[in-house]
Amino acid sequence: MLAAVVAWAQSSAVPRVEVPSLVEQIAGRPGAAAEPDFLDVDVAFALDVLPTGPSTVAATWRIAPGYYLYRDRMRFTVAPATGWRLVTAALPAGDPKADPYFGETRVFHDAVQASLELDRGAADTAAGSITITYQGCAEAGLCYPPVTREFPVDLPAR
Repeated sequence: MLAAVVAWAQSSAVPRVEVPSLVEQIAGRPGAAAEPDFLDVDVAFALDVLPTGPSTVAATWRIAPGYYLYRDRMRFTVAPATGWRLVTAALPAGDPKADPYFGETRVFHDAVQASLELDRGAADTAAGSITITYQGCAEAGLCYPPVTREFPVDLPAR
């Protein structure tokens, strides 16, 4: 009788269920959908800040494919010790986006440049720094926390 039960259990008529090992569960089973690899924030949103004139600076982002920056999450400030004052920070309109985190907003893809106009103050100081805060996301579902970077700037003579 036991031999008949064993033969029945080994037959193809019995459905087999494969249970992944603990290692497969932790590392992901072969063939399972892989989690996306997200770029480091400084790679996803590469930022360069360069003077473009005696009182103007360009902040230019190169945005990786599949990523975007929020227009209304950008902030620009100058160090008070320099005597500089930020007059304007001009940005393009951006693309409209119905964002799950911030609702209707505007974003930038590929690249964007902010044009900053500065008042050098009574001392006509050429050396200073600009602090820029920005935030962006990956289309695959990751939103980075706001990033703040400070950039030293040497403006050309007037």
